[in-house]
Amino acid sequence: MATNETSRGIVRWAARLTGGCSLAFMLFFVGAHIFGDSQGPAPTAAEWVGLAFFPTGLIVGLAIAFFRPKTGALTALASFAAFYVWHFARAGDLPAGPFFALLTAPAVLFLISGLLDGSATPDKGGNNREPGPSNKRPEEPGCGLGTAS
Repeated sequence: MATNETSRGIVRWAARLTGGCSLAFMLFFVGAHIFGDSQGPAPTAAEWVGLAFFPTGLIVGLAIAFFRPKTGALTALASFAAFYVWHFARAGDLPAGPFFALLTAPAVLFLISGLLDGSATPDKGGNNREPGPSNKRPEEPGCGLGTAS
């Protein structure tokens, strides 16, 4: 039991650390592009579609993953896959180099973390905790919300 908790904690923090680094790296480049003195042409409509998937979709997915690991991871992975499909449809090949995958790798860790944490069933309030003394469900006797026995 303690080993399971330890491994879940390691995966969770590895996802957070690598996700934070990936977010910081991408946000640095987005900020440099926005606030820099770029003299290049503006993106075309087709390029805006690709930018919606990467880096925008990946940034949004990783940010969500800090609060909802499975939802954010699936958002980031779907954006990554959509970017590869878009790039293949547009250029006829896949993006070169490992960099897109490396920046997306934290999403896999967030997904594993969310799956490991999802072993407890959610209660009616959406909390992934087993009922205990401090969080009994209202329909259970002894929770303090029913009639006195």
